[in-house]
Amino acid sequence: LFRRLFDWAFGGVFAPHPHVHVDTNGIMTDAGSSNRKVAFLHAYSALLDNFKALMTPYLSIVLEPLLSVLDAFVGESEEEEEDGSLWAAALDVLAKSMAVDEGAFWRADKLAKTLPRVVAQTPVAAELGEDGEAALAAALSALCGALTDDAQVKSLNLSLLMHTRDEEARVR
Repeated sequence: LFRRLFDWAFGGVFAPHPHVHVDTNGIMTDAGSSNRKVAFLHAYSALLDNFKALMTPYLSIVLEPLLSVLDAFVGESEEEEEDGSLWAAALDVLAKSMAVDEGAFWRADKLAKTLPRVVAQTPVAAELGEDGEAALAAALSALCGALTDDAQVKSLNLSLLMHTRDEEARVR
């Protein structure tokens, strides 16, 4: 059931109808896909709330599309950039999964892949205002709690400090 819901939201083997375009990354790009992604991420967030660490292994299916969503907000050409609810839902799922994980999923390799993408969301959070800043703060807090390697903690600190040099005051 989880996999079918994921495929409905992000495309894949069980794409819901033939008029849906799936790009080269396997991500669905029709007009309603952003709403489906938000609905899926809210459902997954609720599952994380209820079942805690039992749901974190399912993130192995969801992680790459989640990171693609975050990358789209940093890039300027993607349509997802306009939908702050998708961005907030993606960060919420990442934060909750890191908070409830018992060390089985969020290991150094996945954290190393995720860390720069979450930190890169700082300008996006500044654009979205207080709600964006709160969502990013929760994700960064959970990320800090999940880091176990001193080198990754140093990388996080350095990346965040580099944003203090940004030209836009709200980002600083």
